[in-house]
Amino acid sequence: MTSNNDNAMQFSQKLTMTLPLNELSSTDGTVFLRGTYLNKQSVKGLLKKGPIPFIVADVGHPLKLISTGQCFPFWKTEVKDHVADDLDYIDLDLYRGNYAYIASEWIDANLSRLILLEKVH
Repeated sequence: MTSNNDNAMQFSQKLTMTLPLNELSSTDGTVFLRGTYLNKQSVKGLLKKGPIPFIVADVGHPLKLISTGQCFPFWKTEVKDHVADDLDYIDLDLYRGNYAYIASEWIDANLSRLILLEKVH
């Protein structure tokens, strides 16, 4: 289940200072808790169930929301070739542009889900 109103969902515009994130909350006070870490296949599996918003966390930048309406194009053009499958060793030379995403699923009290992408470069 994803948020039916993710277009209205907003996150802090404060700069991301460190990764991994310990908490994730929207400006309306909704708190998301980290579920499981995801590999490329598990992200693909979640997307097969339906649209799900992405949040991109990159040190030195504010969180960036990719709405459910944009999740499939974003997956195809940006995410699928950058999801790290081995979190114990990420060789950035293996990724175009020398960056990767550590993906994880986050869930709120209403069982709304999102995928957090923590950018490693």
